[in-house]
Amino acid sequence: KWFVWHEAWAHIDGKPLIFVWNKGDCDVSNRWMEASNDEWYVVVKKLKSTDCASPPDSWHQYGPSKAIVHEEGISFSVSPGSWYVNRDA
Repeated sequence: KWFVWHEAWAHIDGKPLIFVWNKGDCDVSNRWMEASNDEWYVVVKKLKSTDCASPPDSWHQYGPSKAIVHEEGISFSVSPGSWYVNRDA
């Protein structure tokens, strides 16, 4: 945990920021929030349902197949896109 207090590490509300990429349900958010013990600012990949017993501090959306992903009131992501070897760009 020593490295998160370095000035280069992002902080929100005085807490080190951590992004969680996950596949799952609210159990993921509940586990991370319990583990953070309110010492981390936890941002979890948006789940199908954001109505969790222990919601994260914020949500992010991961969508590299789209140039812009706007989740009203939750996140705004800009991606240059992604291309696969077997598909045209």
